[in-house]
Amino acid sequence: MSNTQQDFVGVKLYIRKPVVEKYYPALVARQKEINEALGSEPEWDANPTAQDKTIALFHKTDLSDPQNVEEALDWMVRQTVVFYEVFSKEVEGL
Repeated sequence: MSNTQQDFVGVKLYIRKPVVEKYYPALVARQKEINEALGSEPEWDANPTAQDKTIALFHKTDLSDPQNVEEALDWMVRQTVVFYEVFSKEVEGL
């Protein structure tokens, strides 16, 4: 994801119904270990008013600078791979 008005890019794990009730609490229970495996502290949005939950990591950058766009894209690719590796292992274990 990217937001050119607020100058950030990000990656997000979106957990939807019907699996949210099983997976989100189990992932939250391992939040410390997951954050360590990610090498960062994403935003864990339990969003109590919605059924779907998200776990997202954001990177602030000036997207009006073409050089920053390349760096932001590289960051997004790296973080997408890390998210996939970490969360796929976590979900397999549930």
